[in-house]
Amino acid sequence: MSKATVLTLVTTLSLGQDDAAETAIFYDEIVREIGFLEVLTGTETIAVSAGTAVYNVAPDTIRSIEFHSQNSGFLTKADGKGLGSLFGADWRNRTGTPIGVSMDYEDDDSFRLVPSPNTDDTLTLIRTERRDDVPTWLELPIVFEILSREFSRESDHQDVELSSASRAISNLLFIMTGVKENA
Repeated sequence: MSKATVLTLVTTLSLGQDDAAETAIFYDEIVREIGFLEVLTGTETIAVSAGTAVYNVAPDTIRSIEFHSQNSGFLTKADGKGLGSLFGADWRNRTGTPIGVSMDYEDDDSFRLVPSPNTDDTLTLIRTERRDDVPTWLELPIVFEILSREFSRESDHQDVELSSASRAISNLLFIMTGVKENA
């Protein structure tokens, strides 16, 4: 179901009392939170060029889970300290077949192949992602989570009891779908 359809259902269930701008923000926040739980996953293919070590992930990426190189298989995610002990202090200047990925010293949307590739390659990134079209089985839990947030915030239509009931329904539905454990 699309984001617009989910938000229409929120408006219907709230009897039109919801603030459309706020509920759209809540939708985006919830999808991002779910993305950290590795529910909304996808893949991205990245063309790797010899001599280029730093690459960006797609803007809708929430979290990078795994990296797979066509040439060398799965790459280990490592921090700078581990890379320094493995390759020495000049680990950023090393070239060869990448065996690892560092995200520590890059922007939030980029990563570094270590060592820097000396041949062209294809990289597949398994990632969680933001979506405007969540799977059908996530629609109702998201709708009730939005209602909970909408009616708990300070406004002319604040309703603590409705917010609490919506939260309980949302938690139950998230547990039933396996997204959360006893929330």
